[in-house]
Amino acid sequence: LAWLRHRGTEPADRTVPWGVIEPELKRLVDLSYLWHMPSSNEEPVFLGWTRPMVTPGRRYAGTRLRNAFHACNSDLKRFLLSEGCQRLKQVATWLESTLLTALRSQGYVGYMGVDAFVYEDQKQAFKIKPLVELNPRMTMGHLALGLEKRLAPGAEGEFRILTRPQWQAERESLMSRTVELTPSGHLKSGFLPLGDFQDETKLFPVLIVGQ
Repeated sequence: LAWLRHRGTEPADRTVPWGVIEPELKRLVDLSYLWHMPSSNEEPVFLGWTRPMVTPGRRYAGTRLRNAFHACNSDLKRFLLSEGCQRLKQVATWLESTLLTALRSQGYVGYMGVDAFVYEDQKQAFKIKPLVELNPRMTMGHLALGLEKRLAPGAEGEFRILTRPQWQAERESLMSRTVELTPSGHLKSGFLPLGDFQDETKLFPVLIVGQ
């Protein structure tokens, strides 16, 4: 706005949106922090964090369920998981004391999520950018946490949203996976479509469990 005033082109509507311009960071791992804020004066309920799978074009493509950082190199795993995931917990604590406190003062209730990511700075040190996007609603991360609860102990998997070309390429392989359940009904392995797929379907949510 100051730049526009200097140029003599200040907009008539002075309630223009504000943004932050910063250099592109070397993004390594995406993170999603998830809460539910009760309708009373109770403290926000921290539900956990997930690792979303994000395409280079920044499209959400799914979430890794359990053992989220299995594909990361040892240095990055150590950074994230050492001392009982201390760094991840510190980010959650900071967000609760700042962002969530501000939301509570505005009377917000319900589900919410915060997107963050791990990046490598110019000195090749790992850092966490704690607030990339605020989602004051139920997110795919909340859904992923719910799906994770349906997995058998020790089972790992992925919640994925496939594009039509991906579905066409992987359909036969996925459909061949046999669903295996525990006596309690939890999923040990297999494939489940999470929707009624039609000819006009463009995005295909699926649950894949096991190797």
